[in-house]
Amino acid sequence: MLTGCATHGCTGNACKRPDSNNRELVIWWPPDMREGLDDRDHERDYTVVQLKD
Repeated sequence: MLTGCATHGCTGNACKRPDSNNRELVIWWPPDMREGLDDRDHERDYTVVQLKD
């Protein structure tokens, strides 16, 4: 379902980020939803959630 929204290829930092697959869902966080994180973690703009079978 979500693959219809994905674009092919990547540029810059996007190439270093993980993609969702059948075992993991990658959730992308906009800057305004990263409040409360320290400076080191503030640059991490995604969370990987393991999916259960």
